[in-house]
Amino acid sequence: NGVCVDAIGCISCEISIEIDGASDGVPAHITTRESVDEASFGWERYHMRSFTISTESTALNTGEIKVSVAYEGFGLWTSAGESLGMAASIPAADLPIELLVYAQVEDSTGVSVWHEQCTDFGGAFHVQGVSPRPLSGFPLGGFPYFDWSQVFNEDEVIRAAVDPSNHPDKLETDFNVYLVDHRTPEEWAADPELIDITTSGPNAATLMPGSHLDNIVDLSTGELTVSATAFRAIDVVLDFNDNGQLDPGDVSLGPGDSTPGLTVMGDLSLPGIYTPKEVNYGYPPWALQRTYYPAEIADLGEVPLVVISHGNGHHYTWYDYLGEHLASHGFVVMSHSNNTGPGIEEASTTTLTNTDYFLLHMDTIDDGALDGHIDSTRIVWIGHSRGGEGVVRAYDRIVDEGYGTIMYTAEDIVLISSIAPTVYYNVEYSDPHDKPYHLLAGAADGDVTGSPDSNTIQFFRLLSAAESTTQSTYVQGVGHNEFNCCGFADATGPDLIGRDAAQVIAQSYYLALARAYTMDDVAMMDFIQRRADTFRPLGISSDAIITNTYRPDPSSMVTIIDDFQTEESIDISSAGGAVTITASNPFEGLLQDGDERLRATDSDPMNGMTQASTSYDYNRGLVLDWATDETASVTWQIPNPLADLTEHTWLSFRACQGTRHAHTVALDAPLDFSVTLVDAAETESTIRFGEFGAITSPYKRTGLGGGAGWANEFNTIRLRLVDFQNDGSTLDLTDIKAIRFDFGPDLSSPQGRIGIDDLMLEY
Repeated sequence: NGVCVDAIGCISCEISIEIDGASDGVPAHITTRESVDEASFGWERYHMRSFTISTESTALNTGEIKVSVAYEGFGLWTSAGESLGMAASIPAADLPIELLVYAQVEDSTGVSVWHEQCTDFGGAFHVQGVSPRPLSGFPLGGFPYFDWSQVFNEDEVIRAAVDPSNHPDKLETDFNVYLVDHRTPEEWAADPELIDITTSGPNAATLMPGSHLDNIVDLSTGELTVSATAFRAIDVVLDFNDNGQLDPGDVSLGPGDSTPGLTVMGDLSLPGIYTPKEVNYGYPPWALQRTYYPAEIADLGEVPLVVISHGNGHHYTWYDYLGEHLASHGFVVMSHSNNTGPGIEEASTTTLTNTDYFLLHMDTIDDGALDGHIDSTRIVWIGHSRGGEGVVRAYDRIVDEGYGTIMYTAEDIVLISSIAPTVYYNVEYSDPHDKPYHLLAGAADGDVTGSPDSNTIQFFRLLSAAESTTQSTYVQGVGHNEFNCCGFADATGPDLIGRDAAQVIAQSYYLALARAYTMDDVAMMDFIQRRADTFRPLGISSDAIITNTYRPDPSSMVTIIDDFQTEESIDISSAGGAVTITASNPFEGLLQDGDERLRATDSDPMNGMTQASTSYDYNRGLVLDWATDETASVTWQIPNPLADLTEHTWLSFRACQGTRHAHTVALDAPLDFSVTLVDAAETESTIRFGEFGAITSPYKRTGLGGGAGWANEFNTIRLRLVDFQNDGSTLDLTDIKAIRFDFGPDLSSPQGRIGIDDLMLEY
């Protein structure tokens, strides 16, 4: 390395560069981050890679050391938090010195180091920016063999699957896995010590060649405890230098982020940490109110408001189980007298006026205990039966008809939820519009039955009309009045689960929804987005059959492949691609039962569908079937502008079984089938989605014709797109030409009759 330079004679220009934990000859991999500045450096440094510059040449202890990165999207910092940009000059007298390199892009670049008086580079190394990958989840019995998740119940075994392709410079390196109570970015910046919260302490492992399936490590064996807050936020750290601290070069999930690496859930049906208090006030007949709030409200600042509007023949005092529960978890809940008898218009009026009345009287309700403690920009409306339609109609009146509220606006309503709502008005007037909407209903409802013989009781129509994010919770064996304390027993059908079990379900899901939509608690959305047969709140019996759907806001959060709305030809998708169907009896049309009876006949291909009518709600879908030993498929060609799926996270769709159809009756079980992606090179990758949750069998209720089976129960199936690349698959997600549903031997349930809707890509 001797180089003759006139200015300083013949010297050694050799400069040593040592990169933390990196193997020789392998680029140092860096997890990409959106940005870093002086304010965020304290925690963003943990996602950088450190390197030390030194030299043994005494002739290089004067002048300047030059350091640079070749491409934008990378940058340099000192360990003291000074930004050096893409190039820096450092006094040679400061050697040895530690610097940090960060990445904002998925690309590679060189980092070069040299002395200003030397004609050759003293040293160089390469870095590679890589996108963050999930860590936690649990193994599956079939492809894709691992289900990524960041939310678990406290009794679940939690595992990590470390992807060696993201960390090839650490292959065959030992590390310790820590679970640490979640800290804010500022707390991590102040204290990098790792304090493992498991009873066994951090788990030791070695990063091995192969894939993430070869690097599955236990995080917790179900021994974590969760307090009455109902959840525990946790960060995950893989400590590669075995010093018990989070350092640059370690791998982490959670540190530096506002959301934790993973969340462990307790029993959401158990009381929270606050003492619920109840107060009655108002004036008859339609301004009587019962409010539930935390006795510790004086210490809580401003909290969200939940309003409950009861149904016809019900009473505002019948929701103690829900009001007290939410109050114990920090919410204020107001249940009011509701003028449902005359109809939906009057019911909506009492929701509107009682919400105003409550907010106007903060200074007098319970001697002003709530004054200054209600955040009127975070309001949830929950209605039951006619009240369930009433809350939807109330919102429509504000948005479409300019109804003048006093203390709140349409923007302040963050969620509308209906329990077994009527649909007396058509959905032009009872319309959730652009507001997140939730539906809770029971399949054994003896009042608002959801059956096809009357449009006024087909509650799924409101869900179909909603324009923003929608979610539904449909429970078999539950009647209309089991969601209140005292209505008459109306549940009709087999396997009734009873009022207590129904209310545990309501308590759990409403706590999850309220936290998600009023507190931006994204972990709670897992109970909404994941299939209830594979993940549900603790406390809910595993015997309770719950069908759930979830659809993100279609205006901003999805790319539609086929919702069957904008292109009515069965051969062309909503996205404009060709559709090829080889299954039996395909039919595309309104999701509306044709003869108002639950009889599966050739003349009524949409038997059991109650998601649409011919009155302003035109929700459409596809139905088809396949027989035993029959191979069938539906293929959607993807137009070129949509071929790159890498900007999306999920492939999702809704599907249901066709009630009382011969294939459904013969199957008599939950149903699944295979989903295949095909790229431009004809490479295919297939996931049979059963382990992510199957499509429920219709509730075996009788009536409206012979046989047993009630409404068609749509389920949402969501498949992570990167899972199609597991286990060595070479599928190119940047150039997908087709999505195919496959049915038949080894591909699906033996036989079936299904409905399909809302095939889409979620961001």
